[in-house]
Amino acid sequence: MACQWKNSSAEMISYHDKEWGVPTHDDQKLFEYLLLESMQAGLSWALILRKR
Repeated sequence: MACQWKNSSAEMISYHDKEWGVPTHDDQKLFEYLLLESMQAGLSWALILRKR
């Protein structure tokens, strides 16, 4: 069973299937996630992924 939010756009499907919930130990990727989460405040996650 897939998450309901997954099917909203191609970016969200790719993010869900390839990144979300996948552990990473890459410092640059972790820093990217930290920045994306902090800049997301109040915006939709789909918008953040498009502007990435």
